[in-house]
Amino acid sequence: MHLVSVLAGQVLGRYRGIPGPLVGEVRKSVGGIVQRMAAYFPFGGAASGAERIGSAVQEVYEHLNLSFSQTVLLLPPAPGRLPPRAKTSNPHAVVQQMSREFERVQRARTGKDVDHLRRVADWLVELLSSNGDVLQPALSPHSYLAVLPLVWSLISGSSLVAEGEDGSIAADVCESFLEHLLRTGSDSVTRRLGNEFVVRMVMIHESPYPVLPFFIPTNSNAHRLLQRWLESLPRVIWELDNRDARATQLVLDFLLWVQQRDTKLFDQTSVNNVAARLHPFFHLQHPSRGAVAGPWARLESPAVRMLAIDVAYVWQQRGNEKLVEAVGDAVKQEGFAAERAHWESLLRVV
Repeated sequence: MHLVSVLAGQVLGRYRGIPGPLVGEVRKSVGGIVQRMAAYFPFGGAASGAERIGSAVQEVYEHLNLSFSQTVLLLPPAPGRLPPRAKTSNPHAVVQQMSREFERVQRARTGKDVDHLRRVADWLVELLSSNGDVLQPALSPHSYLAVLPLVWSLISGSSLVAEGEDGSIAADVCESFLEHLLRTGSDSVTRRLGNEFVVRMVMIHESPYPVLPFFIPTNSNAHRLLQRWLESLPRVIWELDNRDARATQLVLDFLLWVQQRDTKLFDQTSVNNVAARLHPFFHLQHPSRGAVAGPWARLESPAVRMLAIDVAYVWQQRGNEKLVEAVGDAVKQEGFAAERAHWESLLRVV
């Protein structure tokens, strides 16, 4: 199955949307293989508990399921590139273009296409669900990384508005992915990979000149979960402490980026909640221990510490005095003369 997936990807992935006898023959042959194997997907789903415990057996099933899913996603019609957006165009008009493209794809997909996509989506939702079954261990970072392209293909392949069979596929996968991410520990590799994925997803959504149709409707559950994800970021950098500088920098870079943009994706309530939760990262007053340095003081990289100060500066502009006081207390500690000078220079900016 892996060989079929690779070979089909070379032809169908490279020449997708380009008519021709070779592509047609490959699509027909691969479609026949998928149709015959669909009855057994997900592979290993009916395995006994004893079999599922074996890591070698589980790994084989996992590779089979991934290869089958990758092959399925190559077959149905997918959204194409949007026409170039004029600088004077209305953002609402761009969303309408995206909606028309999703509708075109939905009409072009056959019932068999939708059925196969639904089965892959259901497998992904089950994979990302946390049902407490000890015989189904948590996804490893390697496995999680492997499913991210599948997640993106499904959530960008149709509208996130859950209308009809096809539309609900994108919504179900996106919601399941975000719920899984919110349950994942802040200091895990999986959380860092998931945060990277969401950051890229948000940046694609916020692109002023989008190339492919992708938007998150404000009335969707995915939008609600994104608010929760944004509000979780102060806790993430607090719990990371100094254990993963790369993960901390990712969150800080995003917080700086999002506050410098006029984004309509995040609600003002969520943005204000983030601003109100940032100060413990720098310094806090504990009820019994008194003044306590936050994780910021334990960051080893001077560049990341400076980045955090820049983040604090742009977020304190929302009128958060606790954040200003916390950063001021943090930079007064011994050994942070450069950071203190940087902070004070920012506060002097009018």
